[in-house]
Amino acid sequence: MQEEFVNEMIRIYAPFACLLISSLCLLLSSCTSKKPPPSETVPVEVIPESPPVDTVTPNSVPPSSSNTNSKPKTQNAKLSPNISQYAHLSGGYEATCDGQTTDLAGTLMAIAKMMESQKIKYSSADTADCSGIFHRVLWELKVECPEQAYPAFNRYRDSRSLALWYHKHKQLFLVHDPLALAEMIRPGAVMFYGNEGDDYSDATVDELMIQGKGIKHLGIVVKVKKDKKGRVTQYFLFHGRNRKHPAGITSFHRRKPSRKKYPILGDGPNPWVAIAPIVFGK
Repeated sequence: MQEEFVNEMIRIYAPFACLLISSLCLLLSSCTSKKPPPSETVPVEVIPESPPVDTVTPNSVPPSSSNTNSKPKTQNAKLSPNISQYAHLSGGYEATCDGQTTDLAGTLMAIAKMMESQKIKYSSADTADCSGIFHRVLWELKVECPEQAYPAFNRYRDSRSLALWYHKHKQLFLVHDPLALAEMIRPGAVMFYGNEGDDYSDATVDELMIQGKGIKHLGIVVKVKKDKKGRVTQYFLFHGRNRKHPAGITSFHRRKPSRKKYPILGDGPNPWVAIAPIVFGK
């Protein structure tokens, strides 16, 4: 009787016991199992923004610089005594000054000496580069010789445009052979120079007007030396030089250059490419 009772209890509660055991096993499994590690967060590289690029306006004039179109006051009050000091100089180009034909050798030397004493430092902003110094000479010369033709400052500001002005007035002579035109080198000659190492033996006016390839410098002859045969052996040039040297007179322009690589009658390494008289009648 008792055995039958136990069997009946097992039959009734056995399914519940199995269900309970399964639940316990599942619970134990979830408690002891390891959770998968969380996915790693890959750091994102932060690229800094590029710094702003400065915008520079070509040919802009710094606020501290003077306007290139402003004409400096002439120093003609100091010039008159100097002209008489150099009146004995001759052999230069002639011009009409106050109604009289005048040899420009003495006048130009007086202007050059006066400006050289001012120790004008090279600066395009202050009308003190090579073409700026040239215009300063013209302003002084115009006081003495107002009857002559002169290039407009604002329109003919650099060496190439000045050469073009002389060409338009049929006063520019191209130098394909320096020795052939050497006798044109006299006080009052405007000398134009090209780039070191370039060949200008057959250059045209258009080619000389190309920036970086054509004319790059100019100056004014104020004195000439000749040999016994009357040939030009050396000339003295007044010009705006460079940032190391103020405007002044240089003498290293020779028929026989001091260095083998220097061109004949050039400006140091720069070849002589064209010539013009500084002034002429209107």
